[in-house]
Amino acid sequence: MSAVKNIALQLIGNEHSFTKSEQKIARVLLADYPAAGLSTVASLANKAKVSAPTVIRFINELGFASYKDFQECLRTELSQRETSTLQQVSDQQAQTPSATSSALNLLHQVESSLITIPEKELQQAITLLGATSKKIFATGGDYSSVAAEHLVLQLIQLRPYVHLLPSKAILAAATLCDSKKGDILCVYDVRRYSPHTLRITKAAKELGMKIVLFTDKWLSPIASFADVVIPAEVESDSANDSSVSLLAVTEYVCNQVAATLTPLATTRLEKLDQLRLRIES
Repeated sequence: MSAVKNIALQLIGNEHSFTKSEQKIARVLLADYPAAGLSTVASLANKAKVSAPTVIRFINELGFASYKDFQECLRTELSQRETSTLQQVSDQQAQTPSATSSALNLLHQVESSLITIPEKELQQAITLLGATSKKIFATGGDYSSVAAEHLVLQLIQLRPYVHLLPSKAILAAATLCDSKKGDILCVYDVRRYSPHTLRITKAAKELGMKIVLFTDKWLSPIASFADVVIPAEVESDSANDSSVSLLAVTEYVCNQVAATLTPLATTRLEKLDQLRLRIES
C-alpha cells in the first residue's frame, strides 16, 4: 500500500482492505481526526484496543517509515485545514497563476475528486438517497450551501420529499422536528468549518436521521459521526477554496441515484414538466 498525500482519504478509501485490528485503528483515527493521531502510540493503541506494535505496523502499511513521520504529515494537514482566507490571499500574492494553470488546476480537482470517492461510501450514499420513502434535507455553510442547493435541484426531479433546510433557526428546528427516524440530512461542510452546521447536524443525528457528509480531504468534524463521508478537493490557486469539485461530486452521486430510480424518475419528470410549463406560461 503506497503512501498518499492525505491520510484521511487513505483511511476511508482503503477500509475494506484493512484487517480487523487495522479497521479498529482507522476508526479511532477518523473519530477524532487528526487529533487522535497526534497522541502517543500507546494512547492510540489503548483507544483502538490493539497492541502498540500493531499500530506501528499499520502506520508502516500506510507508507510511513516511522510514527514520527506519520505525525508530521498529520501536522501538515492540520496546518492546511486551519489556513485562513487571509493567509490564502497572502500566499497567492506571492505567486500569480496564469489562466491556463488555473484551468488545469480545476480540471485536476474534479478528476481527483471523482476517481478517489471511496466505493463503499458511494454505494451507501446511493442507497440512502434512493430510498424514496425517506425525506431528504440538505444544508451547507456560507459557500458550500451552493452545492447543497444543487443537490436538491438534482434530486427533486427524480424523487419526492427532497428539501433545502431553511437557514433561519426556528424554521430549521421546525423542519427537523417534523422529520422521522431514518430520514436523511445531506451536509456540506469544508474548511473554516461552520459551527452552525455542526450544531444542526448533531441535532439531526440525535433525532435518528442518517447523515451524508460532503467535505474536503481534511474532513469536517462532522465526519466523526456521519454515516457516509464523501470527500472532494477544494484547494485552488485563488484567494478562496473552490466549489467546482463539490458540485461535480454532487452531480456524479445524483446521476448514480438516477440510474436506480427508473422508471419512477421518468414518470415524475413528465409530471414536473407539465406543471412547470403551466406555471411559466
